[in-house]
Amino acid sequence: MLKQKALDLLKPRILVVENGMVERDSLFRQLQDSGYAACVAMDGKTPLQAARDERPDIVLFNWVAPNDYGFNLCRSFKQDSATRQMPLIILSGSSGEEDKVKGLELGADDYLSKPYSSSELAARLHVQLRRIDSGKVRPCLTFERIALDEDALRVYIEGRPVHLGPTEYRMLAAFMSRPGRPFTREQLLERAGRRKGDVDIRSVDVHIGRLRKVLNQKKTNYPLRTIRGIGYALG
Repeated sequence: MLKQKALDLLKPRILVVENGMVERDSLFRQLQDSGYAACVAMDGKTPLQAARDERPDIVLFNWVAPNDYGFNLCRSFKQDSATRQMPLIILSGSSGEEDKVKGLELGADDYLSKPYSSSELAARLHVQLRRIDSGKVRPCLTFERIALDEDALRVYIEGRPVHLGPTEYRMLAAFMSRPGRPFTREQLLERAGRRKGDVDIRSVDVHIGRLRKVLNQKKTNYPLRTIRGIGYALG
């Protein structure tokens, strides 16, 4: 059971914003069948609070009908510094051009009209994940008081620049793109531009050690956790 939960952490995580239990359960099944992990706002949290806490890869907003609540929710997601870079996909019962344009203007990254197939939804999610992995969605990454500027190839901790080697830099970029999410050694090698057959997989541990040393030289501790049987995670 614990092994399965750890493996689930490796799956792309989708936050479902949907109040109706039947519709939400249906979306959960679709996502799980397509290889995604689904989460929902719990314990009275607003969707925005849930997104801040859960740090999903994508937010899926089931918009039953265009209304002020939906407009304001889209606007708040794109105005909040913690969530503005999260891809937001609207699922809507309205196929009207005016509603689509309004949703996209407010910051939605995609708009899918009902009815739609599970395969189409999976394809739309895949497109957004591909954009994240290509670096087009998050040119500047932040985690607590760490900032990584991908355009300038610089890292700042508590406002001060720090030096990282190219491999450690790329690994930190991977961790900061999905805080709290584990990466396997193979995934970290791939993110660092190294092929598994060309280098000892355990060399990842050496780079992690160097990265930990840099992250822990400040007063604030930024833990790189070891996830037994899986790999490593930031935070």
